[in-house]
Amino acid sequence: MKPFTVSFILLFSITCTVFSQNISHSIGLDYSKKNLTGYFFKIDSTTNLIELNNIETGSKKSFELHYAIKYLNLYEYGIGVKRYPHYGMIYTLNNKIFISPFFLSKQSRVNIYIPISIECYYTNNTYVPKKRNIYIESANFGIGSSINLLKKLSVQIELRKEYCSTYNVFIKPYLQFCISYNWGKNKEE
Repeated sequence: MKPFTVSFILLFSITCTVFSQNISHSIGLDYSKKNLTGYFFKIDSTTNLIELNNIETGSKKSFELHYAIKYLNLYEYGIGVKRYPHYGMIYTLNNKIFISPFFLSKQSRVNIYIPISIECYYTNNTYVPKKRNIYIESANFGIGSSINLLKKLSVQIELRKEYCSTYNVFIKPYLQFCISYNWGKNKEE
């Protein structure tokens, strides 16, 4: 089921980009602070064994740089890179489904959307045979709002809940802030 879902999202994204003139682009910087408790499983790259490491109770801050493509003011997808304390670089696949255009007849300065993200990390263990190099770290979703301050500048705030696959941890719902610069224009603007 997971490979089918990921394949469908990628195919839909490529189709929207290739066959549509109604796209706009954005680049942004996200900040989030997560409160977590628990432990995580880490795979040792030299011995190929799973280690159990404790995570101290507290908060973890992260910054993410992302690039996104928005299609018809309804759907946005993108990729991001952020630094994470346990694994180093985390790569994210971000999707946003905008709700506001279904209820408003014209474009508004304030938009409400549903963010869905999948976080992956990459390890380069070429000397270990049959070892996976890409791991899915977590998936999260929530509800968000964006405010267009200027024509090309917007600020987003999201309330997210995260579910982890590589470690057993409880993460409270958290806020994520973003500032982004947009370019490109939709035909209806």
